[in-house]
Amino acid sequence: MTMDYIEYVQIFISLVYGLAFTRIIISYAVIIRNYNSINFYWPYFPISLGLLIFVINDFWTGFGRNQFLAIGGGLDQKMAFVAALVTPISYTIVAELLYPKIKNGRFFDMSDMIIARRTGYVITVITTSFNFIKSLMAADISASLFAEIIRVTLIAIFIVGIFSKNELTQKFIAVLFFLMAVAWFLFENRI
Repeated sequence: MTMDYIEYVQIFISLVYGLAFTRIIISYAVIIRNYNSINFYWPYFPISLGLLIFVINDFWTGFGRNQFLAIGGGLDQKMAFVAALVTPISYTIVAELLYPKIKNGRFFDMSDMIIARRTGYVITVITTSFNFIKSLMAADISASLFAEIIRVTLIAIFIVGIFSKNELTQKFIAVLFFLMAVAWFLFENRI
């Protein structure tokens, strides 16, 4: 039995998802190892756990083989491959931004990650907008109204997060993101 190009594409995309998953898990290990030299900032955890849930759910549900079988060949396949890579690459970038940079046991304040958090918000808005537009253009009937509501809500809350300097708003966004990730995981496994 030989593998066709779709299995190769799925393996490659799975590797990218694996990078994001690994980076998030390693960041928890770094935090545990260096707990004495870290000033904890609790909103980090709902954001990182929400990202982990999205990574696991997207890896678990994967992308349909029919997405590649229906598009023909050549440039269309390459564009579908690039489109399929957008989300796992953004997950990997955001996971890297959330990784605590602890050097030589020096004290690390997790609330200093605000620049990385805002950059992560921008990346999430761009990726979620891309997936929303792609879903609308494909007239994807497998995407439910619930999925589109989650996407639009994510875009809205992260746009607020980009421009808000209010710490209470940032904490609210962290909790809301986590709750939306859980809802996505529980109720939207067809995406």
